[in-house]
Amino acid sequence: MTSDNRQLELTGKHVGSRYVLENPHAPDRRRLMLFGDSYAYDAGLAYALSAVFGYVAFVWSKDVVWAEVTQHRADLVLCESAERYIAVLPNA
Repeated sequence: MTSDNRQLELTGKHVGSRYVLENPHAPDRRRLMLFGDSYAYDAGLAYALSAVFGYVAFVWSKDVVWAEVTQHRADLVLCESAERYIAVLPNA
């Protein structure tokens, strides 16, 4: 195979994707809300954080969605963004 553009069909459709990871054996029982992009989604940041925190909720967003923070009763909020997106400032 020399080319595969299946991911191109998903361009822009990842925004809003979400999932929750729970670890009952985590050393830190706090609840973390993570907003980010592919580095958090499938490059491992959320999974790495779930080794430390008992609850990690991820939303693919460059903005903090405060309703999500409230819904998940987050103790901590973390925003991750690839540097190529810094030209578009997040809404706070």
